[in-house]
Formats: sequence, C-alpha cells, structure tokens
Amino acid sequence: MTLVGELPKIKPTFNPNYLASGHIYCGVFIMKEADLKVYRARLVALERRLQGDVAHLANAALNPHSGDASTAPLHMADVGSDNYDQEFTLSLMKNEGETLEAIREALTRIDDGTYGVCAECDKTIPKMRLSAIPYAALCINCATKLDRS
Repeated sequence: MTLVGELPKIKPTFNPNYLASGHIYCGVFIMKEADLKVYRARLVALERRLQGDVAHLANAALNPHSGDASTAPLHMADVGSDNYDQEFTLSLMKNEGETLEAIREALTRIDDGTYGVCAECDKTIPKMRLSAIPYAALCINCATKLDRS
C-alpha cells in the first residue's frame, strides 16, 4: 500500500547495451569499446614512434661525431654550434620523454576505465580533443586554467 505523497518503489533496470553506447551511466562516462580500441592503437603506435625518436636523439646527442676525428670541429664557432645542437637535442629528448610518460599514463587510464575523463574536474574530455591529443588527461577548460597559472 502506498501512502499519499509517497512514490512507488521502482527497481532500476540495467541495460548493458546502454553502457556500450558511450553514455553517462550513474554519473560515470562510459566510452564505446570500439573507440577505446582505436585510441589504444593510436597511443601504442605513437609510443613506439617516440621511443625510436628518443633513442635516435640520445645517440645523436651523446655521440655527435661517432668518434670520427675528421669531423671534429676545429674552430671555436663550430664548437659553439655543436654545443647548441647537443643542448637542443637534449631538450627535445626531455619533451619527448614527457610525452612518452603521458602516453603510458593514458594507456593506464584505458585499462582503469578512466580514459576520456578529465583528471581535474571529472568531466568528459571531448572526442575532438582526444583525437587531436590522444594522451590528454585534462579537458580544454582545465588545461587552459593550468596553462594560465
């Protein structure tokens, strides 16, 4: 018997097809499995490419002349140029290393089921942003706030 003003109790139904459709369920964004596979493949390909780039940069930075005495600079300006090139290469290595770390964290988020959710505000990261930067951990608003501070 239902009292006046009391709503009848309705048992919520669970539709697994709804979860596979890439919607919000109980406050949590669920990305389609097909989309996750595409993002994972892109992240893995990007990770492999960057690993090769970092290895090549490391070799170039640490062995600029590969022991060939005939290519060693003889003039001070050449030494300065070589020094600048080495510092620039080391800077690139650092940036690509940070990107590799972000890619690995994104792959972990895919495994954890949190990929596509902003790490700061817990809102959904738009697919357009993930397509441009598949390792993005922040939505555009949170990334903008971080850049400004």
